[in-house]
Amino acid sequence: MHISQDQAKLVAALALAIIAGLDHLTDAELRLGVLYLVPVVLVAWYAGFSWGLVYACTASTLSAVRMLMVGHLQSHPLYFSYEVSATVAILFGANYLVASLQRAQNTLVKLARHDSLTGLVNRATFLERLELELARHRRVVRPLSLAILDCDDFKAINDTRGHVEGDQLLRVVGAVLRSSLRRTDLACRLGGDEFALLFPETDAANARKVVEGLMARLQGVISEGAWATSFSAGVAVYEEVPPTAEAALKGADRLMYDVKHGGKRGYKLEVV
Repeated sequence: MHISQDQAKLVAALALAIIAGLDHLTDAELRLGVLYLVPVVLVAWYAGFSWGLVYACTASTLSAVRMLMVGHLQSHPLYFSYEVSATVAILFGANYLVASLQRAQNTLVKLARHDSLTGLVNRATFLERLELELARHRRVVRPLSLAILDCDDFKAINDTRGHVEGDQLLRVVGAVLRSSLRRTDLACRLGGDEFALLFPETDAANARKVVEGLMARLQGVISEGAWATSFSAGVAVYEEVPPTAEAALKGADRLMYDVKHGGKRGYKLEVV
């Protein structure tokens, strides 16, 4: 079940109020302070460390105020201080651990769906989205464009300038793709120096305009970095939707290799 941050904060606030009320109504010997862990953990998981800290502070304050109101049972003030400190440490520690676990999970999820070098989605995620777009376009019968982009002579860059420089080039390409595409588009690193671009509801004229602008920006960036490379791209505009995502990729891939065999540095667009 997915809960938004606002929903988690609201539920946790209600839980704090209920626990505080129950704690006030019960006998002084029955302490319910441990229940404050529930709202703190909830907020830390869904809203993050900062909000968890706010709720941990609130819960600690409520617990201490309750003990002061009913009169603490400890025989020495230091024992009271110890109990308050222990409550604070437990709530703050739980907040830190749960928030850290959530951050780690988010990182793992991102790594599972994104390319760690460029930050673009990976092949599996791209194919998943492409399958959904193909299914949608079969219903609405609108054109869909797909491009395969390849760095020319990329191996030579790795051989002459080193893999670190080659990785930097791929990062730059990924950054250009992320900043240049529309919000509805999707860019992916298929592997090595090959990228895929998805343009939903895009006909040949608009696909040509987007790809030409993208190629120009890429050439400008590699000129600034003095990389001895260029880009070859194949753009398939599907008016009849292919049966699978892999079939769609193969169509654009074939056009890209036509450019490669024709001398590289350019693109070929075809309406299928």
